[in-house]
Amino acid sequence: MSTSTSSSINRKRPSSRAASSVLRRNVSYAKRPVTDQDAYTYALRVAYLVYLLQPRQKRVQHVANTSKPIQRTSTSINDMVKDFSLIRDSKSTRFPHAFMGALDKRMTGVLVGQERMPEYGDALVKRTFAAFLNEFKNPTFRKAMEKDRKVEDLLLIFFSKATKELQQGKAPEDDSWKLMVDRHVALFVRLISSVLKANDWVRDRPELGSKLATLESKLLQHDQDLADANQRSGGQGGQSVEVEIPRSYEVRDMPLVIRVCRIFAIPTVQAQNDINAHKAEWTEKAALKDLKDYQNHMMLGTKATLTRDDFDLDEAFETWRKGEFTDLSQMMLAIVQSNPELAKTSSGKQLPAYKSQSQSDIDYTEGARSPIRSPMVRLEKAPRAT
Repeated sequence: MSTSTSSSINRKRPSSRAASSVLRRNVSYAKRPVTDQDAYTYALRVAYLVYLLQPRQKRVQHVANTSKPIQRTSTSINDMVKDFSLIRDSKSTRFPHAFMGALDKRMTGVLVGQERMPEYGDALVKRTFAAFLNEFKNPTFRKAMEKDRKVEDLLLIFFSKATKELQQGKAPEDDSWKLMVDRHVALFVRLISSVLKANDWVRDRPELGSKLATLESKLLQHDQDLADANQRSGGQGGQSVEVEIPRSYEVRDMPLVIRVCRIFAIPTVQAQNDINAHKAEWTEKAALKDLKDYQNHMMLGTKATLTRDDFDLDEAFETWRKGEFTDLSQMMLAIVQSNPELAKTSSGKQLPAYKSQSQSDIDYTEGARSPIRSPMVRLEKAPRAT
């Protein structure tokens, strides 16, 4: 190799080294030592903040209706049975011969919890059905029913037993039990229809099936279907609402904090104590303030953050600065979305839509990066939460 060629190559080397460091930051500020305790405390706070920002889990809770019972008129027994007296089809006026045995079996299934239809699982429904079944198994009554097989007689005795059971213990001004009678009789009618359909007896008695369906609808005229979960537990009404499950603030529920403990070889008990000691300071509000302070330092060039002097090229600084502002907006928006109350104390500046990460991107158990990336701040001048 000639001397001129060698000199040419050597002259190119500085240019090559410069090219490789075009976007390299001047990290002279990082030469100041950061203690293990400072690093651990910072990482712990970030991991704890991630826990605070996770969507709160919810559960469905039933809220009972505590308002004064609405005065309503229940269906009279005469209304229940009068339509059956108008049946023209002779077969439809009576139950099939084997019906009483089939009904006995289904009623017993309700009491022992074998009935598949969910609306029969309520304890009060079982109590009403048990009162009727005791009478239904009475040899004298059973013999009369198997002989006459009239629909009206069966409905009358059930109505009588249901009224007696549901009226017990109610205040004189409380007439809610009357609607409960309607509901339980409707359940009884529904069970009768089910027995007829299961044994293919409706085909020979279409008018009976139609009348039973009409009666059930009439008994449920207040739109309180017995299969509705809001009408169970005695049918007292109310509604189901979603409520947030309170945070435990336990390290065992903080995957990222556990990861920090492993990295720094810190017992989880110690991390729990540290979190408890700083819980009042390490809040979403404090984190939001830190991010805003950091943003202000960047805009004012106070040397608390990286500046143009820390970059080899102005283009590199502008690229970093633009990306930093975008990340700051995302992080501040994530905090505000997690705790909307903080929006009342924010500057009101419109933030861009938050780009949420999928669960596959946030796998804490495998040590993935936190979704809340700490800003590039000079460590010796990093703003402290107050």
